[in-house]
Amino acid sequence: YDHLLAPLVAARDPLPVSVVEDILVAGQGKDSSKTRGKVRRVVKTSLDSAKQLLAITNGTVRFVHKSMADWLTDETRAAGLLVDRADGHDMLASWAQDERKNAFAFAHGVYHLAQSGQRAQAMELLHDFEWLLTALADKDVSALSLVRDAPDPEDEVVRAMEMSLHAVRERPLELAFQLLGRLGTDHPMRKDIGQVMKARGVRWMRPIAAQLTSAKSALRLLLQGHTSNVTSVAFS
Repeated sequence: YDHLLAPLVAARDPLPVSVVEDILVAGQGKDSSKTRGKVRRVVKTSLDSAKQLLAITNGTVRFVHKSMADWLTDETRAAGLLVDRADGHDMLASWAQDERKNAFAFAHGVYHLAQSGQRAQAMELLHDFEWLLTALADKDVSALSLVRDAPDPEDEVVRAMEMSLHAVRERPLELAFQLLGRLGTDHPMRKDIGQVMKARGVRWMRPIAAQLTSAKSALRLLLQGHTSNVTSVAFS
């Protein structure tokens, strides 16, 4: 019950059914073809029996209305059916932390790690340049969402990413140049960037010094899209 509904109430987007299966398999203690087959049948039966409460489309599942999640997490109303949203964050964080191929993990892993109190682990992902490049190569993941999910918005890498949004939106590999141009000369990630680009076989002209505006400066981000002089800016 908890392994099925807790991730659903914690997820901010429709949850891939495959992720639900992965979490239930993990709850069984071992992953095998027999266990996975059994879990797949259980998940299908459970989802089919709850079609009035769940919307299942394109391999994903969500509650038909947010009020369902609110009711299940309200101890004054749910009574014996109470679901702990924190448990859902824990399950999704545990699954996403070691998942290196799933788009949902890239898009939401940092968020669920932070929500489950694992701030250090969330920042470790954002300091993993290989993870960042792989995540940004997916069309469903944006550098902006990763910046917004970061538990430490003043971290030097997060600041550098925020300042580089205009450059990496269409060209994820540009992140290498942007980070090397903005991080301090002694930042440990500088070495990792070079190693990852070499391992990927990327031919590039590597900056040897930080020449862009520093991530420690007052600059927050660069805005693009205007076609004439800017006379006013509104923030919300």
